[in-house]
Amino acid sequence: MNKKIGIIGFGNIGSAIYGQLISRFPTQLYVCDHHIDKINALKPEYISLNYNDIIPIVDVIILAIKPQSFLNWQKDTLDMQNKLIISVMAGVTIDSVRKTTGCHKVARAMPNLGVQIGQ
Repeated sequence: MNKKIGIIGFGNIGSAIYGQLISRFPTQLYVCDHHIDKINALKPEYISLNYNDIIPIVDVIILAIKPQSFLNWQKDTLDMQNKLIISVMAGVTIDSVRKTTGCHKVARAMPNLGVQIGQ
């Protein structure tokens, strides 16, 4: 079964993760960032400027935003309980992600730019 994956935040780490996922796994990737020029550089098929657009349609959410941006995250009425969230935000605990998003399935990963070459 193919999972739909949403990457929220398309900076260095988010775009590197996207590059590895798109080249290795047959899946649908949805990308969200408020800087459209960052997204257009890699030309993903599914683009949004608002995370509220992609959260309802994905199975997995990769949070690759800056920790200070996460402080402004609004807990919406979106149902995130059956999603898997993978956070790559430095210094943001699993408990904090759970409380802010309402999601219980949360994992943390700390990739570095070696992810760009699949390491």
